[in-house]
Amino acid sequence: RQQILSPLNAGGTGSKILATSRTKDALIALGAAEQRCIPMPVLDEDVFLKLFKHYAFHNVCVAADDRVRLKDIATQIARKLKGSPLVAKIVGEQLRMRPNTDYWRSSQDVNHLDDTMGALWWCYQHLDEQIRRCFAYCSMFPRRRYLERHELVKLWAAEGFARSSNEGKDLEDVCQGYFDELVSASFLQPEVKKYSSKKDTYIVHDLLLDLADKVAGNDCFRIENQWKQIGDSLIMEGCEEEVPPDVRHLFVQTYGSELINDKICKLDNLRTLIIDSGERRKPVEEKVLKNLFVRIRKLRVLIIRGYNGQGALSVPKSICQLRHLRYLAFLTRYDTGGRLVLPGTLTKLYHMQVLDFGSIGSLVFNSCEG
Repeated sequence: RQQILSPLNAGGTGSKILATSRTKDALIALGAAEQRCIPMPVLDEDVFLKLFKHYAFHNVCVAADDRVRLKDIATQIARKLKGSPLVAKIVGEQLRMRPNTDYWRSSQDVNHLDDTMGALWWCYQHLDEQIRRCFAYCSMFPRRRYLERHELVKLWAAEGFARSSNEGKDLEDVCQGYFDELVSASFLQPEVKKYSSKKDTYIVHDLLLDLADKVAGNDCFRIENQWKQIGDSLIMEGCEEEVPPDVRHLFVQTYGSELINDKICKLDNLRTLIIDSGERRKPVEEKVLKNLFVRIRKLRVLIIRGYNGQGALSVPKSICQLRHLRYLAFLTRYDTGGRLVLPGTLTKLYHMQVLDFGSIGSLVFNSCEG
């Protein structure tokens, strides 16, 4: 709440914030008076049809007679979409990629289009298998998290999602194509961060993240921070939700040694572990890393973001146990310097594709270790 309201401290007298939400309770939690919450009506049918046709016919070149027939079919399809702008965009763009009357007529008869999630499911089913895997992988990240193109592409490549008939083609180039397909189909949407130097960031809409959660099942899981109201303050708490024992890709928003030792180290099928802690006063302990390396040997991706950068962190030589590791990152939250010592056993990780140490001030490679 304070983060949202803080820009008003520098604003002129009378400055206001316009917030939109799918639920009234969320607005009230931000401090809005209930009588000032304005319900937004659904789009007028004619306006919604124009919006849908905009996406379905944008840059589509067909014969005049076919265009007339397609417009008639589009009118029938639009009536099934319940006035949802997001669904109009995604379904419209899916149809735009196949501008023929037979396909549009078959789509018109699909019962899935009768509700929002069904329409999104229908669009998901039209993606290629590998692209569906990449989209489901996004369910691991928290809601409204900004996703960077280059990072996602490298992650997908490290996970082995790339499939290509051209054996000489670079894996990241293949995954880049998957990314572009998801953007084209609006499953990933460009987002601009006004107060960040990061560019080329994307976001998964809440409804699409619901779909990603559904299709990912227990393969992906996220442990998110929970916020508790105490007086006028919001206090962050860890999540006590049970982690599925067969999870393969896990995102942890707050680092805790007990969480790692007691829960995560028991996840035998884990392929991805991203620890994204913002707690600068809680650096990851070397003994926890040692336990992790010995226990979770199937990891392909290990990212620890939030290492506080103070003092030195020595990576245990037992990291060589992670023989399948392809992506390793130790990232500081801020440019705080610090020292990272890597063991000589790192050279035994023959499948490594990405090493990322961000803005760590001093990187030492201990080549004497065997």
